[in-house]
Amino acid sequence: MVDIAADGADGKPVFRLTERALAWLADQPPSEEEVRVPLVVQPEATLLVPHNASRLDRFQAARIAEALPVGEDRLYPYRITPSSLALAQEQGISVKRVMDFLAKTSGRPIPASVRRSIDRWAENGVEGRLQQVVVLRVSDPDILEKLRSNPKTRSYIGESLGDLAVAIRSGEWQAFREATAMLGLLLDDDGTLTN
Repeated sequence: MVDIAADGADGKPVFRLTERALAWLADQPPSEEEVRVPLVVQPEATLLVPHNASRLDRFQAARIAEALPVGEDRLYPYRITPSSLALAQEQGISVKRVMDFLAKTSGRPIPASVRRSIDRWAENGVEGRLQQVVVLRVSDPDILEKLRSNPKTRSYIGESLGDLAVAIRSGEWQAFREATAMLGLLLDDDGTLTN
């Protein structure tokens, strides 16, 4: 509805109403000849929605994908995820409708990787999950065994990541470090840990 410039003469943002906004304010319907701007479906399951795409297409993209931060390129990025597909399904949007929407609004065949990903989700649900964890690596498997069996440290230890590594429960690494120090084990870190 508005065009925005980064800075005006006084350093403040500047905007102006678009032709579409002026027509809307005058209670005029949108032009039937309006140019349809396609969405871009990228192979890594990202949708790029131009700022001047139809409002309906932007709305539908938001119903099937998660919004990502907007960049300087005036494209609105969205990522198709298991969570976004599940939410779409709860709204009555089938996988077939998602595929039809992507093909129609992009005007191109859906990338094979995206089609395969959506089909896999429809068949199997969530097959993998990303999460942030703190990883404890030790030099000897006996150390992990002692930490797992000790009542002061075992509650902090999460999933095993091999013989020499475990995940430490999210947000509890400082308390874990203090508990291990009280047991006589000092833990070093790589300097990337933050509160």
